[in-house]
Amino acid sequence: MLNSPHDHFFKKVFSQKEIAQDFIENYLPKELKKIINTKELEIVKDSFIDKELQNSFSDMIYKVDINNNPGYLYLLFEHKSYPDKLISFQLLKYLTKIWDLHLKQNNTNKLPFILPLVVYHGREKYNISLNFSSLLAKEKVLKEYIPDFKYLLYDFSQYSHNEIIGSVQSRLFLKIIQNIFKDDFEKELEEIFSLFRELNNTDTVLEYFETAMRYIINVREISIQNLKNKVNKTIPERSGDLMSLGEKLRKEGKLENLRETISIQLTKKLNINKMPDQISQKINSANIEELEKIRDNIFEINSLDEVKKYLN
Repeated sequence: MLNSPHDHFFKKVFSQKEIAQDFIENYLPKELKKIINTKELEIVKDSFIDKELQNSFSDMIYKVDINNNPGYLYLLFEHKSYPDKLISFQLLKYLTKIWDLHLKQNNTNKLPFILPLVVYHGREKYNISLNFSSLLAKEKVLKEYIPDFKYLLYDFSQYSHNEIIGSVQSRLFLKIIQNIFKDDFEKELEEIFSLFRELNNTDTVLEYFETAMRYIINVREISIQNLKNKVNKTIPERSGDLMSLGEKLRKEGKLENLRETISIQLTKKLNINKMPDQISQKINSANIEELEKIRDNIFEINSLDEVKKYLN
């Protein structure tokens, strides 16, 4: 099971340049699309999310040409169950980090324009202001002395069927996040699965199918058998892929359980508070056979050096 399935799904999708371009082309206001050159879009690998907020937010940043000047699009994915009232404050902190990065990487004293976009993924309706100034006291005499900006919001739970447009991959992502928390999600799966028929490239279908299935299985309590029934009804040719994925997830779950069990057992056996990072990294990269040997010989291990012998 993924620790942060929302983050994994979002980044897996939006780290693909063509999907980012497609999203911008279809969902940015017309007046902005006229001045943003998506053909030159470049994905920036840095993340600006604070560690303590990584379970609530994910982000992607794209370097673009805005009216013949360097600029950025900052895409924030909020996947809490309710909208964060301080999101514009979080955005302000991320924007200043991006400006800092830009100044360090470029010999300039000018700040580039950054367009903040927020994709909201919560269960509750988004009902907070899009302006940073809404967080400050409403004193007219102070208005010209406070910073302000507005972000673009995309709450796809409020979009109709016809309003979700773009490439097949984009629509698949958006349809899944639009419906993932709905009570009738399993009913919506048939429409979601039918979109896979529009993907022509075999490798793309397999990769995207696995990405989508991993996300669904991690977020919703839905069995592989129920998924198989839906797949057989809509895209029977993908049934074998689903069962292969189910077996892969079972093995991965067993591997993760072994890692966690061994770490707990070793800290107790060796009377240490925390496993050293070097040993933890080796445990996390070990295969099932290596981990099973440690588990089976746990009572004979009396030092970290002996653990290393098993892992080497």
